Amino acid sequence: MLDYTAHQSKSNHTWLKIALLTVLLALLLTGGVSLYFFSKFNQPLTYYSKTAVFEVAKGESAREVGRHLEEEKIISSSLAFRLYLILRGNPVVQAGEFTLDSSMSISEIVETLSKGSSLADEIQLTFVEGDTARDYAAQLKAAGIARGEDFADFVKSFSKSADYSFLFDKPALAGLEGYLFPDTYRFKNDASAEAVVEKMLLNFGAKLNSDLRAEISRSGRTVFEVITMASLVEGEVGRSVAVGTKLSAGELDKLENERKLVAGVFYNRLALGMPLQSDATLSYITGIKKSRASLADTQIESSYNTYLHAGLPPGPIGNPSLESIVAAVSPAETDYLYFLSKEGGEAVFGKTLEEHNANKARYLK
Repeated sequence: MLDYTAHQSKSNHTWLKIALLTVLLALLLTGGVSLYFFSKFNQPLTYYSKTAVFEVAKGESAREVGRHLEEEKIISSSLAFRLYLILRGNPVVQAGEFTLDSSMSISEIVETLSKGSSLADEIQLTFVEGDTARDYAAQLKAAGIARGEDFADFVKSFSKSADYSFLFDKPALAGLEGYLFPDTYRFKNDASAEAVVEKMLLNFGAKLNSDLRAEISRSGRTVFEVITMASLVEGEVGRSVAVGTKLSAGELDKLENERKLVAGVFYNRLALGMPLQSDATLSYITGIKKSRASLADTQIESSYNTYLHAGLPPGPIGNPSLESIVAAVSPAETDYLYFLSKEGGEAVFGKTLEEHNANKARYLK
């Protein structure tokens, strides 16, 4: 005979288990969705500065703003953007032009758009390839940003190397010379030295992509050594190009080849124990940019004087372009040991001292 009471109890127990499992799955699903959107709210699309001027038209809806942000590749999810607005109580997005970039999280973007921090509150600065940290500090001081003195001190005493993988092999006492990627940036008028440096380092990390890092590893060199070499290449080749000069495709190819040849010459001299004799290192010591060093300059006692001391200087002598970094990573295979720059800036190479002296007699006054 069927025990109805026992059967009903067993049935109720089964339904209770199903209900508990349903609740558990719902909680897990809700938690997963919450975790997903939380990561979208607080995680940038990329970890480098891809700056864009973003315009919010008058009367534009939050849905339209989110869609445009996703189309401009500033955020990865317009849905996450709209959901964040709802959770924040639908703050009003101001109309106007804003400087945004993909290194900003959705929460930071919403804060910027809702506060109305527009282009009028920012300033644009272009940092030139090959210039030093002290040059950049002077620019910032002139622009009234990050107080030049604060920037210079922060660069020298930077203590957050562990936050950036490309700084792992940098000597502890070395500053950030060489890692302040030269580019055009927009900064808030009240930007701190730390904010400025962080944006430049994030940009550097993006430019030094995985392929370049893998090539550096295969070469047996450290990132610090490569950046130091790149700064020498930039100092020797890049300085012949006036700021703002537009070069043709042919001229750019020629300059790229020169950079790789100069890097090849320097690596050849390092392998033979010859001093690099880079005039650019003397300019770094004196702070005076000259097309050619004097005999007196070559006698300056400094660890950066590559006429007196063999090997690489103690660290970078400026902040090199991506092209010079690539040249330092993948130098030309060459027998050249010497080079000089003609009056117009073009480099002339020689394999022997005799060839080099002949080039000096021919091209230098």
